[in-house]
Amino acid sequence: MSSIDKANDLIYETLMSLIEFNNSDLSLKQKKELSEIIDDLEEVRHILFEMKNEIKSSVS
Repeated sequence: MSSIDKANDLIYETLMSLIEFNNSDLSLKQKKELSEIIDDLEEVRHILFEMKNEIKSSVS
């Protein structure tokens, strides 16, 4: 399995775990922790968007 496939699998597993957590009965503390994780993922999304743009510009 390539590094790209492993990274893709990790992202998918992380998202599925977060969906499971979100659908379960969480305490207030756990909800806050989940919210912080989602905030971190939003920051990661911005970084990924920048990386994608750099890749597109280097390929074209």
